[in-house]
Amino acid sequence: IPDLEAAKEPVVLVDSEVPDYVMWELGYPDNQLSHLLRGYRERTEFVVVATDHLNVVGPDGHVAPAQVPSTRRALPGPRRGCGYAVSDKDVTMPLDGPLAFGGWWVRIGYLSSGTSPVVVTAGPTAYSTVVQPGVHALFFLAGDEFDAVSISNLADGVRLCTDDVAVGKPIPVDSPETP
Repeated sequence: IPDLEAAKEPVVLVDSEVPDYVMWELGYPDNQLSHLLRGYRERTEFVVVATDHLNVVGPDGHVAPAQVPSTRRALPGPRRGCGYAVSDKDVTMPLDGPLAFGGWWVRIGYLSSGTSPVVVTAGPTAYSTVVQPGVHALFFLAGDEFDAVSISNLADGVRLCTDDVAVGKPIPVDSPETP
């Protein structure tokens, strides 16, 4: 893949299935990018959590920035101008419907007052990560079945606002499937 060969540092990627014309999906897990791109180990970083930058390999074989289309969204938050306010109390944001069968990614666009450890949860899957001060986007791979996303364990004195929670399967930013 020329995009990976040209990369100066490891490319942060979603470990997704390759198209059926490359390898049949019944070949799981061998049809995952991480299995097929073993020769590019030093040039790839397959992640389950990322801040601001996440990439996918598009149908044309090129690496592209990822977007998470809104298959489901969090219901509007109760606070005007903030949506869901997270501080010393954990916050659960119900989605506009349930999700099942896995492969879902959550994108949380947020505004944070400071750097803080945080735990994000979707279904049975939870990750400990860090939020950054200012406006950012946090991406993470969700559980198989869920109908809400939770944020918890912020450091004392840090406040976070979000009214931008989308769940979908990552696609290239300029994909014709863009909603």
